[in-house]
Amino acid sequence: MNMIVLSTLALVMAFCTTTDAVVCATNFCELADCAPITNCNGKVVKNGGFCGCCDLCVTVLKPGDTCFYLFMSGMPSTVTCPDHYHCDSVTSKCVAVW
Repeated sequence: MNMIVLSTLALVMAFCTTTDAVVCATNFCELADCAPITNCNGKVVKNGGFCGCCDLCVTVLKPGDTCFYLFMSGMPSTVTCPDHYHCDSVTSKCVAVW
């Protein structure tokens, strides 16, 4: 019974690791159809989109805002902490860089 549970757990972990990995083909950006950013109420990150092909509009959080979603990987984040702040990995809040 324990062997079945351990085997299942190993498969789930392997699947999660595999699905988190994003591989961009060398000519991927040549095929990308980047929409122009016209009304960005945050900040435009040059080549911040998927595989670094397109510019990305990101919402700038306020100091102290929750930022746990910055730790999720796979796709580019559409939010960021303000300049001179970073997302604290313990509190998941935007805190000043000292």
